[in-house]
Parts: sequence; C-alpha cells; structure tokens
Amino acid sequence: AAIATYFARTCQAEQVVVGVPVHNRSGAAQKRTIGVFSSVNPIGIEVDLDAGFTQVMQTVSEQLRRCYRHQRFPLADINRQMKLAQSGRNQLFDLSFSLEGFEGDEYFGDCATTAVAMDNGHEANTLAWYFRDYQQDGPVLVDFRFVREVLSLAQVETMQAHWLLMLEAILRDPAQPVWRLPLITERERQQVLFDFNADVRPYPQDVGVHQLFEAQVARTPDALALQFDAQRMTYAELNARANQWAHHLLAQGVQI
Repeated sequence: AAIATYFARTCQAEQVVVGVPVHNRSGAAQKRTIGVFSSVNPIGIEVDLDAGFTQVMQTVSEQLRRCYRHQRFPLADINRQMKLAQSGRNQLFDLSFSLEGFEGDEYFGDCATTAVAMDNGHEANTLAWYFRDYQQDGPVLVDFRFVREVLSLAQVETMQAHWLLMLEAILRDPAQPVWRLPLITERERQQVLFDFNADVRPYPQDVGVHQLFEAQVARTPDALALQFDAQRMTYAELNARANQWAHHLLAQGVQI
C-alpha cells in the first residue's frame, strides 16, 4: 500500500500495477512436490488521493485476495492476451515487490547460521523492492534493485529518502488523506519555494521600466521577447508594436 501510494502521488496515477511473486502452490499435490512453482501476479491498485492511508490498505488487501484466486494463470499468457507486444511493452508492470520472511536463526550444533541475500546483478524489472525479514530479533531489510540503464543511483537514493519521509508521516497519522502526505524534505522545500525563486537583482531607481525595456531592445533587438503557441516576437518587433499603441493612446487623448 505504501509503495502504490508513493507512485500514485509522484506519477499522478490513479492506478499503480505492482508485480508480486507468489508461491503458486494452491493445491496439496503441489505443496508436496519438490521444485519451483513460483510466479508473478500483477496487482492493479486503485489509489484514491482523498482517502486516508488506512483505507488504501483495505483496498490493497481486497485486491490481493481477488488476485490470489487467479495466481495459477501464467503471466506470459496474461501478457499475450493483453497484446502488450503491440504497444512496445513486455510486462504489465515495471515495479515489483517481494516480501521474503523466514526464520534464518538456525543452529548446527553450537554453530549459529545467518541468512544472506544473494544477488546476481541482474534485475528484470525497472525497479524491484525486496523486504527481507530473516532474523527474529533483527531489523527488516529493504533492498532496492533497479535497472541502471533506466534509473541512476542518485534517483533511487532520492526515492528512498522521499518514501521514508512519507512512511514517517503515515506512522504519525495513518488516517490523513493521501494527498497530504509529504514527499520532499524541508531542505528540498526551501530550495523549491525560495532558493529557486531567489531572483532579486539590483534595480536602477532613477529610470523607468520603459527605459529599461528600450535599453534591452538596443542590446538584443533580434532576441526572442514573447512567445505564445506558434506566435513569436523579437524585442525589436515588440518595441515597434508598443510604440504603435503609445501613439494610438496619445491620439485618443490619453495623458502620460
């Protein structure tokens, strides 16, 4: 729910599709059989930005239960029936979420063991989130895997910081509307609202605005001054048009 909420906010999307691995052992026979039966279930999550996060969690829970009933339907068949190849896509999702929880505190005699996550350096999805809970008294590790041809390390680190900021706000007040959850730090807020708008410049106090404009016309007469859709006007053209209006107003008796 937190992942879907984050991307619904940042991407302004009404629905977020997340690939969730499933064991795909729905029957007793499969549960007794040795081998890998796992598959990936695409979960479409509708996020109402006006709803509280607790309501989003309920929506995700209901959607998971509906999708788990169809977990044996092969993902390749879903992609083929959706005709994704015709739209240039390989999957219904670019994001995956995997919850790995098992007891890693085992002993061989007096020798304690530790579970270690292995990684071959290849990630099929653009971004994959792994939540790993291996030790009973240890922390839950959140591992981000991503395709470096699509995302940079700096982008993923920024995403991590923003997501954690949102989680902290959820823990303080899980019922607050999703649209109110913060996504940028105070330093970033300062930068966006004030630093980027710090456009104060020395301004001559002894000349008028029209004189400053005419000085700019003299410096860059052919530079672009105005543009609206396909209409463009240089400083020289804008000055000529302004002079025409000035003479027209004077002729109508307007006093300066």
